[in-house]
Amino acid sequence: MEKSEKDVLKGIVISKFGEMGPEAIAWYPEEFANITLTEISIKSVSILAGEDGAMPPPEHLSVLSLPKLHMTAVIFVFELTEPEARGGVILATISVLFNEKYTSVIYKTMEDLVKLITPMESLKDSIKNNEDITGSLKTLFNQLKEFLDSCQQDEITRYQIAAQVQKQYKHKYSFKVVVIGDPRVGKTTLLLRFVDKAFRELYIPTLGVQVSLKNMDYKDTTLVKYNLWDIAGQDLFNKVRNNFYKGSNAVLILYDVTNPKTFDNVEHWYLDLSSALGEKPGFLIGNKIDLPRQINRLDGKDLAEKLDLSFIETSAKTGENVDKIFEDLAERLIKMD
Repeated sequence: MEKSEKDVLKGIVISKFGEMGPEAIAWYPEEFANITLTEISIKSVSILAGEDGAMPPPEHLSVLSLPKLHMTAVIFVFELTEPEARGGVILATISVLFNEKYTSVIYKTMEDLVKLITPMESLKDSIKNNEDITGSLKTLFNQLKEFLDSCQQDEITRYQIAAQVQKQYKHKYSFKVVVIGDPRVGKTTLLLRFVDKAFRELYIPTLGVQVSLKNMDYKDTTLVKYNLWDIAGQDLFNKVRNNFYKGSNAVLILYDVTNPKTFDNVEHWYLDLSSALGEKPGFLIGNKIDLPRQINRLDGKDLAEKLDLSFIETSAKTGENVDKIFEDLAERLIKMD
C-alpha cells in the first residue's frame, strides 16, 4: 500500500500494558518503524490515567496529539483478563492514527468513529491468546478509509455546489477573534469543531498561533467572516503574545471544567489581554462538560459577570453549544460596529 503525505488515515496500532510496560502487539499497515510503534504505545499510557487517575469509560474515544510523528491518535481503551496480573486485568489500547494536518476530521466524524472502532473490543480473546489479528486490523483500516473517502467526497461536492450558488448578502462583516486559555483546555478542538472544510489541510503552528477562517451565514442576510486566532498557552510564548492580540475585535477565554487550575488562571488571561488591548467583548467558556466536572456552573457565571464577559459551557468534543458561541458573538459585534 502506497502512503502519501496527503493521506488522512495513517494506520492502526494495538498495544497492551504488561509487567514490562507498554508494547505494540499488532498493527496495520506493516511498514511502521519500531521506534514509531514504541512512541505510540508509550504515549497511549497517558490516556489510561488522565489527570484524575481514572481510565476513560467504555465506548469513550480519547484524542492524543503525537507531534514528533506528525500524527493525531484516536485511542480506545479496554481491559484484557490476565489472572496473573495485579487486579486480574491488564490494559490495552487501539490507536487509530491520523495525519495531524487533518485533525479536524476527527471532531467532525467522532460519533461515526465510535461506531466503527469500539466493536474491535471483541478481539480481546484473540489478543490475550497472542493470535494473529492483522487481518482484522486491515478490515478496520479499509472500513475507516472507505468511510473517510466518502465524507471527503461529500464535502467536496457540497462546497462545489456552494461555490456555484453565490449568495448575495445585504451586509458583510469581518471580525478577528482571539482564543486564549491554559494549555489543554480545548481551544484548538473547539475551533476545529466550528471551522469549514474538515478535509482541508491545517497549518501546523510553530510560532505559537494557529489561524483559522470561517464564513458564517447570519440570519440569512448577513455574511460574517471570522478570523480566529488560536493562541498557544505555554509560557514560552509570553513575550510574543501581545503581537497576536493586536487588531482583535473580541476574545474567547476557555477553561476546563474538570481542572480547577485552569479556572483559577482565567483572570490572568483576562489581564494579559486587557493590558494590551483594553476591554473587549467576548465569552468566558467552560469546556469539556462531557466529562465529570469540578467547577460549578454558577462559579463560571459569576466570574464572567465580574469580567463583563458573556458565559457559556461547551463540549468541543461533542459540539454542544459551539455554534451558539459564534452566533451570539456575531449579534453582539454587529450591534457594536
